[in-house]
Amino acid sequence: MLAVLKKELLSYFNCLSGYVFLTFFIFISALYFSFINIFQALPDYQYVISNTTIMFLIIIPLLTMKLYSEEAKNKTDQLLFTAPVSITKITLGKYFAAVILFLFALILTTIFPIVLSFYASLPVAQIFGTYLGYFLLGACFISVGIFISALSENQIAVSISTFAIIFLFYVLDSFALNLPTGKISSAIFILCLIILLSYLIYNRTKNFFVPLICFVIGLLSLIVAYFFDLNIFDSAIYKILSWFSLLSHFNNFGNGILNLSDIVYYVSFIILFLFLTVNTIEKRRW
Repeated sequence: MLAVLKKELLSYFNCLSGYVFLTFFIFISALYFSFINIFQALPDYQYVISNTTIMFLIIIPLLTMKLYSEEAKNKTDQLLFTAPVSITKITLGKYFAAVILFLFALILTTIFPIVLSFYASLPVAQIFGTYLGYFLLGACFISVGIFISALSENQIAVSISTFAIIFLFYVLDSFALNLPTGKISSAIFILCLIILLSYLIYNRTKNFFVPLICFVIGLLSLIVAYFFDLNIFDSAIYKILSWFSLLSHFNNFGNGILNLSDIVYYVSFIILFLFLTVNTIEKRRW
């Protein structure tokens, strides 16, 4: 894994992508810092961090588009598949290389609150919490990016798809607010989720019995809940989609609220997409 990590880190600086990423990240962060903290004389640096999350739409595709797609395009993926290392370790090596580069860029931006601290009293703990949330949010998007990179050898298609998926996460809360809030609509939505989950289990296991059991249990639970506690379905679609929203969990960090549940959610999200990436590559391997 370390060999893959080192190779991927070096590859960022053997071409322009690593330099472009760092330059763009620091430049945009400096712009926000200048306009908010200097020109408007606002000492709230957490506001700067929260607003720069919009950069993920650009920097994550740039950071992840070549992780697996370039291997497939250059036909070097077969060398990886025959190497004496598991696909999991290869994926982790690529993933952590992107995360380390992102973390390095993030550390460089700490110069801004340090400079600001000479002129104003800053809530250090809250800024640290916001940075932690920012890092975890970026790590989640990187896991999405590497998964999409494993789906195609076309880097343009990968970068556009990554942009689109991340954009979906940004508008998820607004989208959820405009969905039906009725109990029947919510029940149908949950049924669709049960069917989707059962299909994903079947697609992974190729065993018809296991997803069938999951579907039956889910369906029975849905029926029992519908007839015995209908209030559960009030605005259920919005509640479910809001729970899946990465940005809503980040808002807690930005507000100075450090919840273990938010950290667990982000880590679970990362593990899920890394698992999906490994599963995708394993299927291609065989």
